[in-house]
Amino acid sequence: MEVIGEASDGLMAVELAQELQPDVVVMDVTMPHMGGIEATRLIREALRHTIVLALSMHTNPGMICAILNAGAAGYVSKTCRSSELPAAIRIVTQGGTYVDDSVAMAVATEKERKGGQAPFLSMLTEREREVLRLLADGNSAEMIARKLDISEKTVFSHRKNLTRKLGIETIAELTKLAIREGLITI
Repeated sequence: MEVIGEASDGLMAVELAQELQPDVVVMDVTMPHMGGIEATRLIREALRHTIVLALSMHTNPGMICAILNAGAAGYVSKTCRSSELPAAIRIVTQGGTYVDDSVAMAVATEKERKGGQAPFLSMLTEREREVLRLLADGNSAEMIARKLDISEKTVFSHRKNLTRKLGIETIAELTKLAIREGLITI
């Protein structure tokens, strides 16, 4: 195994993965600018051959299920034994799935409780997820328009679509959803 790149945030992870096209990306869940869940989703959409393995301190079954639903082939806790990460990488590169023993039962229970449903965000377009992430991160419509090179009117249109599709009216509720689904972290 060879490390060919490192990223300090989710946006950089996506850009670096697209540039380097690695066989495996070891992805943290909690990162600035874009969470690991959204970064995983974008990497898997762009690079079908690249396998993502989540490595995180989180034990929240909802968050673990969200990154698995986003396309991660496995999940390893940061508290694992030093031999566990290389073993997990070998398993996922051979087509298997790996979930840390410490969270496997909680993840199975969560998936059963939700009926194996895909996360809420799967019904959104990539641009709507981007607008949601920026809104939840505290950006105004004007700031979002500048960052995405679109008009404020378009930002408001995306926000209207978000509230309609998700059945959510307030920025606070959108922010809670974005945190729960891993678009942003606190």
